[in-house]
Amino acid sequence: MKFTKDAERIAEMYDSLNDICLRVRTFDSVDLEIIRVQVGNSKEALCKKALVLRRAVLHVLDKEIRADNEAANEEFTAIFNRVQQKPATPEEMVSLRQFCDSVPQKLSGLSDTLRGIQVCLLHGISVALNTA
Repeated sequence: MKFTKDAERIAEMYDSLNDICLRVRTFDSVDLEIIRVQVGNSKEALCKKALVLRRAVLHVLDKEIRADNEAANEEFTAIFNRVQQKPATPEEMVSLRQFCDSVPQKLSGLSDTLRGIQVCLLHGISVALNTA
């Protein structure tokens, strides 16, 4: 008899566990059938860790974007300086002509790099603004 009552109570508790998802939850606590769990401190600690992680990710993104930007800037400067040189011999003229023929491909690659930098910047800024 005792076991049947216990079995009935266990069955009722099992059925009530299915309704736990429907229970009212507040921001700082979770109401269960038998207990109330205070989660305010845990939530605050997780928020602090999320902010630290966000800052770290944005810092790494900033370093990578700066490095890519510097490399693209140096490449543009190298192209500009090479095109500005005045050839003194016919061989230098041919070399400059070949270099000038390759410039559109280089500029296309640099354009792709700059688009990537722009996308990273816009995404990083939107992430920073949305989670601030």
